[in-house]
Amino acid sequence: MNDQTIFPSTLPLQGGSPSRATGKGRNQLKSFSLVWQRMGSIPRWLPIVLLATVVLAGLFFGTTHTSFAKATFSLETCANAPAQDKIKFCSGTDPMQQGCTADAKTLFTTAVKTRDQKLVGWAQERHSQACGTYWVRGYTSIPNTQVSVYMPDLGKDANASYVSNAQSAYSNMVYTPIDPAMVVQVNGPHIFGIATIDASEYAA
Repeated sequence: MNDQTIFPSTLPLQGGSPSRATGKGRNQLKSFSLVWQRMGSIPRWLPIVLLATVVLAGLFFGTTHTSFAKATFSLETCANAPAQDKIKFCSGTDPMQQGCTADAKTLFTTAVKTRDQKLVGWAQERHSQACGTYWVRGYTSIPNTQVSVYMPDLGKDANASYVSNAQSAYSNMVYTPIDPAMVVQVNGPHIFGIATIDASEYAA
C-alpha cells in the first residue's frame, strides 16, 4: 500500500496554549489594560449599566437561536440512525465514534506474515450487526513497527487507510451487506508483512 494516509479524526489538534498571548493578542491585552486604568474618571455606575446591558442582550439572543444550535449539533450516529441515513453516518467513519463497537464481533482472524513466512502480526475482520458495517483491525507485538490498515472499498482518500506507530490500528467502516476486502501491513526495520482478508477465502 503506497498511499498511506491518516484519518482526519486522528490528527492532533492544532494551536498554541490559550494562556499565552502573542502578536495581535498581546496588543489587545495592552489596549484593554489602558482602558481599565482610565476608568477611574468614569462614573462608577456606568460599568454596572454596561454589564447589565450585555447580560440582557445575551439572554435575548441566546433564546432566539435555539433552532440553529439543534441543526449544528446532532446526537445521531451510525448506531441509532434510521435506515435512510445509514450511508451518511456509517460509511467511511470511525466505528468507535459512531457507537458501532458496542456489539462488534471478530468474524475472521488471519496472520500477517513476511515473504519468508515469518509471523509479524494479526489481521481481524470486525463487524457490527446493529450498524451493518465492517472494518479491519491489525496489531503486532514487535516494537518499533508501524501497523497500516486499508479498506479498498473506501477508495484511496484519507478515509480509506490509516498508519499507526502504536503497534495496533483499526480502519474506518464500510457500510455494506457483503464482507469487503481488507488489508493489514506491519512495517519496521527489515520487516514487511502483509495480510489480506477476502470473503471468498473463507466462505463455506
